[in-house]
Amino acid sequence: MTICNYRRLSSLGQSKTSVMVVISFRSILKPRFMIIGDQGTFSNLPATLENMRIYPAKRESLYYLVVIAIWTICVVARLKFNGLVYSLDYGLFQPDGMYYSFKTLEFLSWSDKTALAEVVNWYQGNSAKFQSLDVASFNNPTSAPWVVTQFRFIYPLLSVPFVYLFGLSGMLVVPALSLLCFFLFIQKVAFIRDVPKVGTILILVFSCSPTLLRWTTVNYSDALLVALFSLFVYLSNTSGGIWSTRNLILLCLLIFLSTFTRQSLPIWLPIGIYFLLIRNVRVGLVTILISLACSVPSILTFPYGKFLSSKQDGDILQSFYGFFTNVIYLNLIEIIQLIVLDRALLIILFVSFYCSFKTSKDSFSHLLFVSTFGGLLINSLVGVAGVNFRYMLPILPFASLVILRSNLASSIEKLLITNNLLPHPGIKSR
Repeated sequence: MTICNYRRLSSLGQSKTSVMVVISFRSILKPRFMIIGDQGTFSNLPATLENMRIYPAKRESLYYLVVIAIWTICVVARLKFNGLVYSLDYGLFQPDGMYYSFKTLEFLSWSDKTALAEVVNWYQGNSAKFQSLDVASFNNPTSAPWVVTQFRFIYPLLSVPFVYLFGLSGMLVVPALSLLCFFLFIQKVAFIRDVPKVGTILILVFSCSPTLLRWTTVNYSDALLVALFSLFVYLSNTSGGIWSTRNLILLCLLIFLSTFTRQSLPIWLPIGIYFLLIRNVRVGLVTILISLACSVPSILTFPYGKFLSSKQDGDILQSFYGFFTNVIYLNLIEIIQLIVLDRALLIILFVSFYCSFKTSKDSFSHLLFVSTFGGLLINSLVGVAGVNFRYMLPILPFASLVILRSNLASSIEKLLITNNLLPHPGIKSR
């Protein structure tokens, strides 16, 4: 038996009887409910059930089916409609994806020459901007893209079985499944916070974001990174501030996987420092030490000269000045792109930061600010204007949790239930 809910009900009379609900599962789709209480509880059982929002496994599964349906529509739409949009590359196979594809073929024991020919041939027929690609640098181990991506082996490794079965089109499977993981994370947290309808609405709004779909349905590692940070946020939320040894081991695993998926030290390091500041020393030290240890190869090989080029001339001050002015320019372009191209995502971000300011003492509001700082730092270090929020995607799980934990979400959920709007899937409205 599992105790699933405990709530004080004012509708049971002046005694305000406390009711405990226990669900005993014989099968996952046929749960049995048992209400434990005194005589007053059972004398008004209909009112008790009316005021308690209980979600049996069957009802939960229907919500998840809706989420899977939304995800399926998103993936099919992207497979059907892709290419150049106002000179922006909304194709499925992006330039840097060549390196991930090459690594995957290497894991499948292809020779370098054969793998290179296969990737170039594939991109020639499937890349929206193949003519503008620098194929020569693709075979140059000293080029910046090679140096930056050489330690990102998690995404290519996970893609091996799919590329083996479907060819290089299999590189799209892991990103698509990662997007599904992000959607399921939102719905799961929505159930935990007792706002399942709001969770489904939030997923629906995310599905309208061209930015999110642009980067999570291509052969890049960004979608996988979003999924891994979703798991971290879920772990943080369910731990309740009590980080057991098991949770710390899971945290180490997530840091390892995310770091070798794409450089994420600028996000993990501020998170670790934040945990130290709130005196959660074990979590803070583990986060900082593991993220630093996993990032050593990338730190040693990162092409710093590209970002501080005038250092060679001895003018370090001018280098830093140029860097920070470029930071302001880059992030200003990001905001403008959201305003012009993706108002759905802009609304979500606005609501999340509004909720975080309203609950400024909540630790997850702090984590949203901290992760945003890390995302801005990554975007600034990359130094490419107009990447359409790509390097900021890991903050979306934090933003989603802040929204679902807010009083705004509870108020909307209550409004939907009171007015019989958006009824439970499979439940007839009165």
